[in-house]
Amino acid sequence: MPILLFIIVVLAIMLFLIIGKYNRRIKSLNRKEIEDSLARRERKVRVAIKVPSGENRIEVYTYDGKPLEDRSPMSELILVVLPWREIMQSVYTGNTWSGYGCVSYDGKPVGFVSAYNPYFDVLAALTQRYGAVTVHARVDGYDSRYGCPRIELKLPDSSYFNRFLQ
Repeated sequence: MPILLFIIVVLAIMLFLIIGKYNRRIKSLNRKEIEDSLARRERKVRVAIKVPSGENRIEVYTYDGKPLEDRSPMSELILVVLPWREIMQSVYTGNTWSGYGCVSYDGKPVGFVSAYNPYFDVLAALTQRYGAVTVHARVDGYDSRYGCPRIELKLPDSSYFNRFLQ
């Protein structure tokens, strides 16, 4: 019986050490990226292009709706599409997103445009070439499951963007 207890204790210690080493490795790999992302948030964003409102509705995946708490459903707002890669963790689901297409409100990132949306490529090309871009949006209500605001961008037809991308 004491041998069995000894084996269980040794296995538990080994498992603890392996998990700790794995977690430290992940943290060290992502720490630089996360520090860079946080440093960029402190910068003042210079807007290069102001996109007019349009009829095309593009969904934004909300990762942090706290900056939009004071906005009522169906209210109009201006968002900034950031020209750099951003890292965010959803306060609602815990999912982490890392990439371009981040939109911010009042200087604070709130979510991302889906990379599967055809306008994602257009917005990414504009921000890479010119810098930050402002877009019209609206709060389309609140998600019943998580309570986060549903945001949609209001973009003009893709022909509007051709003059910037040629």
